Amino acid sequence: MSYQEEMNQLERRIAKFEAHVAEQDGEMFRQSKRIDALTKRCEKLEGRMGTGNAESPIDANTTPEDEKPPHY
Repeated sequence: MSYQEEMNQLERRIAKFEAHVAEQDGEMFRQSKRIDALTKRCEKLEGRMGTGNAESPIDANTTPEDEKPPHY
């Protein structure tokens, strides 16, 4: 294999590597955005659960023994 062929092969490999890195970078960005959205959603749900407001079906002072099944 000549020097020029080796250089061409290396350039092709580098180009593939750069494309792969760019693809991974884009995927990591999308996953980061999704993780941020899910984190905010979890925090919002935790806030709703912790406040004991009217939206919460379970009172913080009740125990499972105090709750009646839905058919009663």
